[in-house]
Amino acid sequence: MENTHQSQLLTAKIPQNRIVFIDPTVEDYQSLVHGVLTDTEVIVLNTHEDGVEQISAVLATKSRIASVHIVSHGAPGLVYLGNTQLGQHTLNSYAGQLINWAKALSNDAQILLYGCDVAQTELGKTFVQRLAELTGATVLASNNKTGSAALGGNWELEVTSKNATAVLAFESATLEAYEAVLAKPYLVKDIYLGSGNSDPSTLINVNGTLYFIADDGIHGRELWKSDGTATGTVLVKDINTGGYYYNQPSSLTNFNGTLYFTADDSNGIDYGLWKSDGTTFGTVQVEGFGYDRGNSNPVGSLLTINDTLYFIVSYDRFNRSLWKSNGTQAGTVLVKNLYPELEEGGTDARLSTVTSSINSNGVLYLRVINLAGGPSDLWKTDGTPDGTVLLVDNIPSYVEYGTYLSSLINVNDTVYFNAGDYDSVSGIELWKSDGTTQGTVQIKDINPGSNSSYPNYQTYVNGTLYFFADDGTHGRELWKSDGTETGTVLVKDINTGSSSSNSEYNDLAFTLTNINGTFYFFANDGIHGLELWKSDGTTAGTVLVKDINPGIGGSNYSNNISNFFNVNGIFYFAADDGTHGRELWKSDGTTAGTVLVEDINPGSGNSSPDNLTYVNGKLYFSADNGIKGNELWALDIIPPVVSPIISITAIDADAAEADSDPAIFRISRTGDTSTALTVKYTISGTANNGSDYNQLTESITIAAGESFVDLTVTPKDDIYREGSETVTLTLFTQPDYAVDTSNVAASAIIADDASTAVVAQPYLVKDILPGNSYIPADSPEPSGLTNVGGILYFTVNDGTHGREVWKSDGTKAGTVLVKDINPGYDGSFVYNYSGSPNNVNGVLFFAADVKGDDGVYISGQLWQSDGTADGTFVIPVSGDYLSVGSYDFNPTNVNGIFYFQAFNSTYDFGGLWKSDGTAAGTILVKKGISPYNLTNVNGTLYFVADDGDYNKQLWKSDGTEQGTVLVKDFTENYYFNLSYFTNVNGILYFNVGDKLWKSDGTEAGTVLVKDIYGRLLTNLNDTLYFFAGDATSGIQLWKSDGTEAGTVVVKDINITDISNNLTQVNGTLYFFAYDSTHGNELWKSDGTAQGTVLVKDINPGSGSSTNDYIPDSSFSSYSNELIDVGGTLYFTANDGTRGIELWRSDGTAEGTVLVQDINPGPGSSAPSDLTLVNGTLFFNADDGIHSFELWALNTNPTAVVPTVSITATDTNAVEAGNNLGTFRISRTGDISTALAVKYTISGSANNGSDYTQLTGIAGIVAGESFVDITINPVDDGLAEGSETVTLTLNTGDDYSIYTSQVPVTVTIIDQFNVINGSGSRDPLTGTDGSDRITGGVGSKTITGGAGYDEFVYTSIKEVGQRISDFTVGEDKIVLTQLLDSLVDGGYNGNDAISDGYVRLVQGSTANSTILQIDRDRTFGNAVFRPFIQLDNVTPQQMDNLNNFIF
Repeated sequence: MENTHQSQLLTAKIPQNRIVFIDPTVEDYQSLVHGVLTDTEVIVLNTHEDGVEQISAVLATKSRIASVHIVSHGAPGLVYLGNTQLGQHTLNSYAGQLINWAKALSNDAQILLYGCDVAQTELGKTFVQRLAELTGATVLASNNKTGSAALGGNWELEVTSKNATAVLAFESATLEAYEAVLAKPYLVKDIYLGSGNSDPSTLINVNGTLYFIADDGIHGRELWKSDGTATGTVLVKDINTGGYYYNQPSSLTNFNGTLYFTADDSNGIDYGLWKSDGTTFGTVQVEGFGYDRGNSNPVGSLLTINDTLYFIVSYDRFNRSLWKSNGTQAGTVLVKNLYPELEEGGTDARLSTVTSSINSNGVLYLRVINLAGGPSDLWKTDGTPDGTVLLVDNIPSYVEYGTYLSSLINVNDTVYFNAGDYDSVSGIELWKSDGTTQGTVQIKDINPGSNSSYPNYQTYVNGTLYFFADDGTHGRELWKSDGTETGTVLVKDINTGSSSSNSEYNDLAFTLTNINGTFYFFANDGIHGLELWKSDGTTAGTVLVKDINPGIGGSNYSNNISNFFNVNGIFYFAADDGTHGRELWKSDGTTAGTVLVEDINPGSGNSSPDNLTYVNGKLYFSADNGIKGNELWALDIIPPVVSPIISITAIDADAAEADSDPAIFRISRTGDTSTALTVKYTISGTANNGSDYNQLTESITIAAGESFVDLTVTPKDDIYREGSETVTLTLFTQPDYAVDTSNVAASAIIADDASTAVVAQPYLVKDILPGNSYIPADSPEPSGLTNVGGILYFTVNDGTHGREVWKSDGTKAGTVLVKDINPGYDGSFVYNYSGSPNNVNGVLFFAADVKGDDGVYISGQLWQSDGTADGTFVIPVSGDYLSVGSYDFNPTNVNGIFYFQAFNSTYDFGGLWKSDGTAAGTILVKKGISPYNLTNVNGTLYFVADDGDYNKQLWKSDGTEQGTVLVKDFTENYYFNLSYFTNVNGILYFNVGDKLWKSDGTEAGTVLVKDIYGRLLTNLNDTLYFFAGDATSGIQLWKSDGTEAGTVVVKDINITDISNNLTQVNGTLYFFAYDSTHGNELWKSDGTAQGTVLVKDINPGSGSSTNDYIPDSSFSSYSNELIDVGGTLYFTANDGTRGIELWRSDGTAEGTVLVQDINPGPGSSAPSDLTLVNGTLFFNADDGIHSFELWALNTNPTAVVPTVSITATDTNAVEAGNNLGTFRISRTGDISTALAVKYTISGSANNGSDYTQLTGIAGIVAGESFVDITINPVDDGLAEGSETVTLTLNTGDDYSIYTSQVPVTVTIIDQFNVINGSGSRDPLTGTDGSDRITGGVGSKTITGGAGYDEFVYTSIKEVGQRISDFTVGEDKIVLTQLLDSLVDGGYNGNDAISDGYVRLVQGSTANSTILQIDRDRTFGNAVFRPFIQLDNVTPQQMDNLNNFIF
């Protein structure tokens, strides 16, 4: 501002007791002038004169002044007055004038200093005290920002020289309306004392601390830090002692909140990677790399990607090696030597340097140029040696500098750069790369032919690339590109004609800077010189901001990107207006708002601000005030504390596996875009992150200057039949932003690729024991899986009933308890763990342990079941009971008759029994023997029996006592066992000890086959196969035709160990076997040597894919399982990466694949009990979340299009309380795959504001027939009345809609009227609205009235009440607090009726209900006692969870 050389008197009335001095450099000083209190004299200082002298001159004419108010910019320990500073460092020079101020002041006068931060730090406090001593006045000053509260300021003067209260000179309305703070740039510290230059450089913000490199004249260029005060600006560490200037720390990088950099601590002989926590002791070398033979720093190009720091190491200037680090020495490792073939002096030696690097979607791209004139290269890496590849090499050479490959920039995961050669077909032009060689292409030949357009100085705004280029017609001007040739166009010919508004040779003067979606740059239009411009990407929107240096001179000649810095939409930069020299300016993008901040080097001298960096409300930069040299400066800038509001939408909600067609989510922000913002989100839906689509990290960063970021979900086209799956991203609030509740979540659909789908994915059938629970007394997982008549039966412990028999049809709803044989927690399988379920003619037989009235268990009672509770009963026999013992009773089906070992109380020793499922048909076949290894051989039962003296005998039976006879007595081999009974074409093969035998059922026909111990005997195509070992060959695969000569080795494959499964599939035998090269892996055999081969080395190398590879002792007894499923082998294996999981094989290496990593990562789901039921493979597995539960895989899914429908299972929701409405979308038909269903949301309630946001897409997971959508009202405190939410199903490609389907509605009721009873017996009556009635103690009658009412009970003492008008489907009984008071630790269930705390019985009339409470459910001694009565409603009507809140 220009003003007269004479101070201005601005008030007509001159009081004698209060005077205000205002420095006009403060923003909007005029409003302060006009906003003083009455009877106040105001003096505006002249900016070109000494402000202290001006104040002294005025005060020399005054007397008895009660208060002097000095309004100016401030900094710690000083105020700016006119063209001078009054501060601790100038007090002595002004002491004489300050002492004379006392003559104008009253005895108790105050001097009030309004400038920002004047009293901050010890320096500031000392200044206040010293000024008070010189003037004799009480001095008051601020230790923080003075001014607008929106900018972090206030009008309190917190520091006083003695106890006093500040009385300000301004109207309160004026102060409230003031929109600035009284801050000014200040010298932080004179690091290099005197006029020497400390030259601060490489300024960086790391967790709120400024780090930089500077030279104090003693230690050389070293690492410093600052908090914005002189005392807090300190040397961090003298790394290279002795003041060696040139080997300074460099490449300062913020990696996960810690400063990393490169440095040399030994004068050029020990460069390395360093890190610092800001302390001397915490500044340490991570890893040393020696020195570069070229005497330069061999470590550089630091770049962080996710949790990895990448950098380049060069030992001899010829080779470049890529390294990475996690911040530890052990984690600092070589990724790859980029040019291992090159050596110094070789014919292809190249002086290479990595000059640019960029992170694109987690992939690092490197620009490596050749300084010797040879070709240069573009590399990419994922951090692994194999993933570090030369993307494009031998890019044509640029005549001066070799290959012209520069300016890597990432736009929407595409890397843009410049490449070419003067002599090439197209010259140097704009290129792009998607990370593949074929996808690395020239976008457009902007300057046609061999001429070059030299694209450079790129930036991107909202997904569009902007740059300068020369098309040969318009000169070098502003262009933009969307990545296509047609979309690469001239924005504006700023300097019209063939002249250029920009020169490629002028350093980085024309760097484009994106600020809040508008980018700024310096350009020359041929009229105004090089000045500040801005553009929105259109011709009309590309305009001159301000002619800062009027005329052709221009205000800029070497502006670097480090001189542009955006703080809340105000950007700061350096410029020369032709009067003040090169100084600090700021702009809001308007002409009027583009102003000089401060003439730091007064007059025409240049302060040359550089390295602008913002940290915690301060803008730091280097500058030279003409006195102290180039030092560290700061400007207090507290931007408005306005949290950005984040929202998410699916701008493309339809993805598809076919062609990897992606979905795109857009995360947007409002408000300040000056800094990068990291947004966090959760991932849900039926699709699996990382396996069904690219891995999402649950956080993404909106770049500085951008208002949004797009997140791409790219499906993986796999072999699985999965159905349409959903991906839902949900934002959640963080300290630095809020979330728009109307756009807090968004969903997308991934359509399955039916052309590639060959198999469905496994799914959890039901979480029977919810959560990752553990029952100490029992391993609760499902066991004994058995197919009976197309239904799966098994035993399991659900945590409530103990281990009992269950059944499943593969759906959650169809997986149910058959019968609670032993009521309560005890279970029916205490001794006999699995119960040995057996299928006999479609009837389930099993053994159960039944607890008698005396509390003693009868172990192993024989039961049968048809799958219903009533059809599940113990088989009656003569005598007291029939027991099969405490172990597996070895049941065997022969011609529809069930044979087993058992005994009853009539017989003192066990025997062979049989049963047809009736009492009459359950009889003892033969007494006095203990049969085991029961085996059906062509309708004849064979078994081993013990004669009581531990002698082993081979027996057979035709089901009669007479026909149950000894075949052969092996008493001479009594210590040998008879094992591996196997039927091969009507002949029984078995082992006796370590010898192979066979039998035709006669003693004479029971003969030794070969003196060899056969294991895992298996019948394949009427030939016996087995594993056996001899002294010559070790353990090998053998086969036998029943003769000694025909018992031969199939193939000598040098097996040293075997697993325990031989499984045939389509005439081929599969097994696991071990050799020293491959470990224990999957093999197959067709019975010939050449046909016996390794199928696949699943765990590559010598590691095994069987359980012996797992170091976890919990899998030490785990056995790999194999099963034939419709001609495909399914089995369990471990590939060394994913743990033990489910695999499948068609007998080829390519067709041997993981079905699914059920327990993601190295954890094992350890599938077991593989059981096939009607094309569905059931098994037991642990996904790491639910512990071991029942899983299923539909191996033969149908192509029937499901039909979907929607209902409202709870039509009412209430704002107050946890009262939700519920929609249910159901489907018919196959449920083995996921299904995404779209719906439209309507109604009078607003989605996202009246209730938690719905996305319009619902996913039914595999194994489920429905999904519930809850309506969770927002209790906004507004009187809105009842509102509605209506859902209407939309058509889909992979489902049809039920023909009679209509839109379905849930009503949101506004708030409850709260009615509380007293301790009296007086009746309570509700209103016609919705009431929450708490009756309190004392028996009474409660009438809810109309509306949706809740009847609340908090204590067992509230017994004896009667509810006269409970309405089913509308009203609710709330027992939450009551149940919490009864259960130690609180009640955590959701069904107190099933859990045994609540019972509903008929009341005094047939149409009433008594609700009973058992204080300790079935465990303790308490019994059910009547609690309340409900009139006009039956127990059957009340027995619905929708009537209760538990």
